[in-house]
Amino acid sequence: MRIGRVDSQKSSVERSRCDSRQLTIRGGQRPLASQQSTINSRPVGHFLFATKKFLTRICKLKIVYSLMWILFLLGVAIPSFSQDHLQEKYPFLKTEVNRLNFYGDSTQFISVFEKLDKILLDGDGQVNVLHMGGSHVQGGSLSHSMRKHMQSLAPGLKGQRGLIFPFALAHTNNPWNYRVKMSGEWTGARVSVKDQFSHWGISGVTATTTDSSATTKIYAREEADGFAFTSARIFYHMDSISFQPFIVDQYIESSRVDSVAQFIEVTFSQPKDTLQFGMIKKDSIESRFILQGIQLLSDGPAIVYNPIGVNGANTSNYFRSEMLDTQMKMIAPDLVIFGIGINDANTYARLFKQQKYEDNYDRIIALLKEANPDVSIIFMTNNDSYFYKRYPNPNVYKVRDAMINLSKKHNAVVWDMFEIMGGFDSIRIWEAYNLASTDRIHFTREGYELQAELLFSAIKAAFGDYLSARYRQQP
Repeated sequence: MRIGRVDSQKSSVERSRCDSRQLTIRGGQRPLASQQSTINSRPVGHFLFATKKFLTRICKLKIVYSLMWILFLLGVAIPSFSQDHLQEKYPFLKTEVNRLNFYGDSTQFISVFEKLDKILLDGDGQVNVLHMGGSHVQGGSLSHSMRKHMQSLAPGLKGQRGLIFPFALAHTNNPWNYRVKMSGEWTGARVSVKDQFSHWGISGVTATTTDSSATTKIYAREEADGFAFTSARIFYHMDSISFQPFIVDQYIESSRVDSVAQFIEVTFSQPKDTLQFGMIKKDSIESRFILQGIQLLSDGPAIVYNPIGVNGANTSNYFRSEMLDTQMKMIAPDLVIFGIGINDANTYARLFKQQKYEDNYDRIIALLKEANPDVSIIFMTNNDSYFYKRYPNPNVYKVRDAMINLSKKHNAVVWDMFEIMGGFDSIRIWEAYNLASTDRIHFTREGYELQAELLFSAIKAAFGDYLSARYRQQP
């Protein structure tokens, strides 16, 4: 079995051709839509065609990045035993449909694939990935696993931590892979809680203190690598009564303030794995500090994985964030993975409004395209789930239909988690395998890691198809 292979009895996918700016993929009839096109993986072809291009350029490249690129090609050239292993271990999975499904113009993905190719082949540039969702994302296990997979595309590829939030300050669950220590009194507010109000920014959650002596320290757990950074941004609500944050470190090289996106940025003279900051009260009228988010950055080629997830958040909640559009430009994502929907659909079937759900996504996508008009989008369908822990939730079908409609409209991709995990009522099987929690909505850490492995396999196969199509035309 190869990653992302299309069943020939289900779809007649023609061989694709592309130049540096166009990738055309055509497909036959599929059960989920009348004109769905899929990427068909041909791993050995990836290696043969791309290696020819590699050999003509190797003398011009830094040898480390040349080796990184050829190792990636070897990875997609060898048939994937990982999915065979997963299928044997979890026989309920439908790995034969684990692929990225295009329902519109697939050329929208050329931009992000070109950037990935440039990182691996030339050792130049960065790819910014944004993963947006609810509690599945806030918990951190899914996004952490995806970050490690994406950064493992080639050995030695430097990672960046990107956007984080010290959720412990807001008195909610913090991702396991970094720790937060604090002093002073803090209160939290989430966009998903109707009776909470704040000046929200990009994270959709805030932490507020009225204690000018309050401090915060954020650092990686020992087993969580890829945390090193050379600059840090602290996003906070700027007004006349706000304390000023200051970063505590002896290796600060420079600093600047952006009053439009509302952050302070500090650059360090050497890589850091710990961020510590406090407050300065410059005037008697200054009375509080509202933290909106933190961005940890570094120079050099990298894949930056930025999670935005708030427990209980649905598609309409993020519109409560007054700085979301402005601060999103500081990420300018090349690839967005959308997983907002489990909370929208967690209601009675008669109360779920599919058109409103689609309209909300239209607004979010418009905001993202202001930050980057060439952004590529992956919709993750809802996982199978239960309503009130008792009834299988049929709204999963409406969410999937909505995402297919949105994919056609915005030339996006649908990754059908619902079908891959086993379909309707499969969450009970995941629970029996200790992959899902007893609420039959969320997953265990092992379950989230399995999701990440499946999604990454589909992305990697699609990228391999791009390489095959691109370099086939090279002389």
